[in-house]
Parts: sequence; C-alpha cells; structure tokens
Amino acid sequence: MKRFDSFEKIASLIVDIMLGVLVVVVLIAMGTAIYDIFTHVLEMSSMNELYYVIEEIATWFILLEIFLMLLRYVKEGHHVPVRYRFYNI
Repeated sequence: MKRFDSFEKIASLIVDIMLGVLVVVVLIAMGTAIYDIFTHVLEMSSMNELYYVIEEIATWFILLEIFLMLLRYVKEGHHVPVRYRFYNI
C-alpha cells in the first residue's frame, strides 16, 4: 500500500506541473490574441481585417473558457464533475 501512496503522490505532482504549464500556455495565447485584436482594430481598413478580428475574438473566448475550466478543475480537487446524464436509448 505504501508504494501505491508514493505513486499517487508522484502522479498528482506530474498532473499539477502539467496543468501549470498548460495554464501558462493558455495565458500567453490569450495575451497574444488580445494584442492581435488591438493592433488590427487600430489599423482596420478593409472587411478582411474585420473578419480576422472577429475570428480572434472568438478564439479568445474559447481560450478563456479553457482557462476557466482548468481553474475549476484545480479548485474542485482534480475532479471533473459530470453534470449531464446519459440515457440508453
């Protein structure tokens, strides 16, 4: 049983490190998306740039949702809540 406890601690540490790296990567991607949005809004001269800005805003919201999901995962003690029931049809 002692080996399992040490393995569980090592696995939990690895998961925490990987989550930390993932959070940093998502935050960097969000920062670059915000920078791209502002630079393209200030220099907007055509509809193609407007489409790019809309795409970047949608990407930013997806990254925000991923970031919030990661925070909730850590906050709830590495537990992924299942909120929907699946019924056999």
